[in-house]
Amino acid sequence: MKKKLIAVFWTALVLALSLAACGRENMAAVMHLTRTEGMVRVGNAEGKDVKISENLGLYSGYEVNTQAESYGWITLDDAKLAKLDASSAVEIRKKDKLLELYVLSGGLFFNVTEPLAEDEVMNIRTSAMAVGIRGTCGWVDVENENLMYVYLLEGKVECSIFGENGSVLASETITAGQTARMVLDGDEAFIVTEEYDAGELPAFVEDALENPESWNIPGNAEDRDVSEDAKEHVWAEATCFTPKTCSECGETEGDRLPHEFTEATYQSPATCKVCGTTDGEMLQGDFDKHGLICSAELDKEYPYTTLTYRNKDISVNGTVLFSNYRIFESDEEHEGVEGYEWKSVDVTFTYAEDNAWDYGTTSSPFTTDFYNIVPKNVSGANKNESNVGVIDENDTYTINFNGIDYTECLNEDHALVMEWNDRVYTCKIQVSFRVPIGYDGSIVGAISDGRYNDGDYIYEVADENTLFFRLK
Repeated sequence: MKKKLIAVFWTALVLALSLAACGRENMAAVMHLTRTEGMVRVGNAEGKDVKISENLGLYSGYEVNTQAESYGWITLDDAKLAKLDASSAVEIRKKDKLLELYVLSGGLFFNVTEPLAEDEVMNIRTSAMAVGIRGTCGWVDVENENLMYVYLLEGKVECSIFGENGSVLASETITAGQTARMVLDGDEAFIVTEEYDAGELPAFVEDALENPESWNIPGNAEDRDVSEDAKEHVWAEATCFTPKTCSECGETEGDRLPHEFTEATYQSPATCKVCGTTDGEMLQGDFDKHGLICSAELDKEYPYTTLTYRNKDISVNGTVLFSNYRIFESDEEHEGVEGYEWKSVDVTFTYAEDNAWDYGTTSSPFTTDFYNIVPKNVSGANKNESNVGVIDENDTYTINFNGIDYTECLNEDHALVMEWNDRVYTCKIQVSFRVPIGYDGSIVGAISDGRYNDGDYIYEVADENTLFFRLK
């Protein structure tokens, strides 16, 4: 093999390279498919086919595939050249000073005629293996992502195999005239090096070395007018998934943005304010957590047992009915507030037993909250039991809905009917909530008198006869 002649050829060839990029100062970032033979396909970073043209620009994320008896010649900046063997595929990745050729399958010849700068890195890779190139000539043959052969004609390269966490499982350096067989088998990795017969080269490598004209690189970099190719970067702003990226050439700048997660709420999981990505689950409401079920339906009478008013040792049976459920902005008795709505329901208790006539009854619905149950803290009708925050002097309370504190929430009740008719007592109470528009956590319930006292949590005292109606 005539190494001196080869070196002279590659040096001369580099002087003929003509490359274009987004801005003349970044010309080294652009790659070109200078020639094809047979059936060759090029796809962009989105997987769409790119029409092959003379000296086709290849950008980060582009993939080149060759069919049987088909080849592709690639130039990469002004001192790096490669040739893709038949039935092979390679993906080009470029970020700042890092250039990587991901060989997906088949063979790739490479020649770097000038040593890389200290801050430059060029790798030929599979997903788990890398060959670090600095100023060398050779080729690789990839059978699959876990088996790669490296053959070196000039210089030296470092061959490495990586684990899933990026740790180096095996590493060897080979020099001119040596080959390395790189194998990854599960968690085991090994690299076998040996001498090879440099006189027996693959046909596509021999052609690249002996036929300079096959590269078909037009013109001279100094003479060629690149004004049509040179253009400014068109930057797409960084996201949480990608750094700032040029939509024309795929060049990147800086790092991707960090996620900024909000706290999880009862309505949504932790959510990134930048990109909308969610993490984990939304908070679980207390009713779900404690297995309480809101089974009461509108306009359906349910049996109800409570204690008489004058003798707490005597019970009385009756019925309870939830009706006239309304959602409205405001009316004469309910003051409206921007961003809030009123939800109200009528609760009717009816008693026809003599015990009610003889000893009286106590009839009052209680209120609570589906998401955040607090202890019963107001006697009588339990006004404001549904508060999630602290009740202020105006009896308003705070609900956090979709991560926003609503401080003007209000719970009111009004007696609509309290009368005897033919020894049947009827008590109808309207219970109303002023809540954030769309809030669905307010609950009205009925429980026997004496079971639910100040300081109690409703989930501690509720039984199979306790009724819950949710104002969705």
